[in-house]
Amino acid sequence: MKIRMVLLSVLVIASFVMLVPVGVLAQAPAGSTNPTGGSPAGSTNPSYVPADFQICNPLSDNCTGGGGTIEDILDKVINFILLIAAPIAALMYVWAGFMFLTAGGDPKKIDQAKKAVLWTSIGIGVLVISKGLVIVVQDILTP
Repeated sequence: MKIRMVLLSVLVIASFVMLVPVGVLAQAPAGSTNPTGGSPAGSTNPSYVPADFQICNPLSDNCTGGGGTIEDILDKVINFILLIAAPIAALMYVWAGFMFLTAGGDPKKIDQAKKAVLWTSIGIGVLVISKGLVIVVQDILTP
């Protein structure tokens, strides 16, 4: 069992290592301008920063500073958690199904698989209820 967990951990880490650079290697076509409004793509000046460059708040809707209320922040945090939790829950259901199939009639392993399904369902339920609570609170507080 310990070897399986180590192999699963190595597989997950390796997949993240392989997938993370994909977004970093994206380039604009030759001759087009940089999306930030900077120098043309392929410029040899790495220290060039456009005059209108600004760092925006990732929790606001735009760079004007609006959208930073508590409700908006909670909504964005919960949306982000749901975005991460949905694939993890799907993998947990697949893992629990695998445990059911490989249990071989062993009541201890079947019980372990049932607990995995139960706790995955409880976790998804908590996330969905939290999203619903944020929507209800927003509806109550907005005039």
